[in-house]
Amino acid sequence: MSLLTTRSLGFVILACLCTLARAQTGPVRYRVDLSHAAAQVISIEMTLEGVSTDSVDVRLPVWRPGLYAILDQAGTIRTLKARGPDAQPLDVVKVDKSTWRVTTGGHPRIRVAYEVWAASLDNRTRHADDTHAFMSPSTTFLYADAWRSLPVEVSLTPPPNATDWQIATGMASEPNAAGWTITAPDFDVLVDSPIEIGQHHRTTFDVDNVPHELVLWTGATPSQALRETNLYTKTPDAIAAIVRTQKAIFGTLPYDRYVFLLHCYPGARGGTEHLNSTVIQAPPEAFHDEARHRRFLSLVSHEIFHTWNVKRFRPAGLVPYDYQKENYTELLWVAEGTTSYYEDLVLVRAGLMKPDDYLKALGESIDALRQRPGNSVQSLRDSSFDAWIKYNRRNADAANSTISFYDKGALASLILDMSIRARTGNDRSLDTLMRALFERFPNPDKGYTTDDVRTILADLAGDFGEFFAHAIDGTGDLDFEAALRTCGLELHREKGDESIPDSGLTLTDQGGAAGVTEVRSPGPGTNAGLIPGDVIVAVDAHRLRVADWDKLLERRTPGDTLTITYFRNDQMRETHLTLAARPKGKLLVRRLKDADDKARAAYTTWLGQPWPGDNSGDTKP
Repeated sequence: MSLLTTRSLGFVILACLCTLARAQTGPVRYRVDLSHAAAQVISIEMTLEGVSTDSVDVRLPVWRPGLYAILDQAGTIRTLKARGPDAQPLDVVKVDKSTWRVTTGGHPRIRVAYEVWAASLDNRTRHADDTHAFMSPSTTFLYADAWRSLPVEVSLTPPPNATDWQIATGMASEPNAAGWTITAPDFDVLVDSPIEIGQHHRTTFDVDNVPHELVLWTGATPSQALRETNLYTKTPDAIAAIVRTQKAIFGTLPYDRYVFLLHCYPGARGGTEHLNSTVIQAPPEAFHDEARHRRFLSLVSHEIFHTWNVKRFRPAGLVPYDYQKENYTELLWVAEGTTSYYEDLVLVRAGLMKPDDYLKALGESIDALRQRPGNSVQSLRDSSFDAWIKYNRRNADAANSTISFYDKGALASLILDMSIRARTGNDRSLDTLMRALFERFPNPDKGYTTDDVRTILADLAGDFGEFFAHAIDGTGDLDFEAALRTCGLELHREKGDESIPDSGLTLTDQGGAAGVTEVRSPGPGTNAGLIPGDVIVAVDAHRLRVADWDKLLERRTPGDTLTITYFRNDQMRETHLTLAARPKGKLLVRRLKDADDKARAAYTTWLGQPWPGDNSGDTKP
């Protein structure tokens, strides 16, 4: 090797060492100023240390964990600027919809300041007003790839005179001179830990010596009347029962502290799971009406179950999260569908839902799936993979061409649960599979695959190739009859062979007329040539108001033909629709009168409740 080559190599090594010496350092600091929260504006400044490149790309995630949809929240960022340690401005160029390139000017430290418009509670992204500020960090905080694994520090300053504001988050937080400081080990933990600051009511309770918090925001100082309702006062105990019941499935609680962020306001609905917290949205009626409260508890159960299923063991396609594009997996039927299966099953085991109410809801779910045309079109595998472009971008054809990985995934999980029980004499169940996945993949550092699920199942109860071919990869009907017999149950159609007329249409009010929003195919509406967007104004020469549609059908019988007058593209048309037949009675799941002891024992361990009239069996699932 020549002297020149040796010297050149030495310079390269020295340059590399210098670069390493100036490698990215943490923590990444964010300063959040809520002075203008009342105007729904949040001001943020991010500081990056150890900058050693000519430019740094800073990004905002295009989606948030827990919702498989591109949100493009970067569209509501404004006034983004950068500066160096000397406060001199740095050049910033936007290079794509969610990325800004900062020219560093050789500075080892850069600051990026920006504002976000926080005006949406929908999708649980970010919202601010004069009562609070809610931030889902994936929609609020910029990041730089090279700093993603470094510690994070967030300083929050509340609005002036907001002396009654409190902070609630699953992350560690401490008060400081201006407000609070939050810390997280890295950006991924920050992203999975929503922040709620404002006028709250906080209830604390322990579950097996682990602290839990229920934090209520109502859009004002939480009303005493709501907090004193019988159902709200029962809520902490109900949540504790849910947590204990789910812990029994998995063996341990995978957190040291858990926070429930409850947004309660008119029209609220939905929830999102996070690492050791969840955001639940519910209307005030959820604490005034027993049925609404039960649905609220189902949502709570669903989100808590995700603490294990998704937040600990996670499909490989979601590990690690890529915040800049869709993250594909064929296993949402497990991540979401199996979670949906357990949401009400856990309530029954916890004594929060009557077995008969559960069986009634199960029958309705089976009936809805069998009547959905998309059940013969889309597989569960495809539904999972295409969540980004189908389930979360539903259109008027959705019922004809898709199924829900939540709904059918839950029912496929029922089939799987019953199959495991039948093969193992009720010694093992879907609970066993859930615990095995948690034990083998306890951290989301490595995701599991379909092959992993099949391997574990084979160890538990033999080969399940036929189940995957039919229930997951196929589009055929599921054999609920055989599955339910495992637990001494059967399907029964109420009112036997009686039928009622079916138009195959879904209508909504449109200026006093009936707008067609869905046409099920095959079906009478399709045969009549109607399409979504048509506006029906008359039936048999009589004006139609959408409120009168069901009453009109009640006076007809299957086989009757209706003359439909409608508008399409402002042109009046006429067609004839012949009504089909659909079952009049509900599909019921009921107990077999001649169920044997084996089936009754399976029922008891499945629901965690005794077979009616039999109080001698072991009810442990």
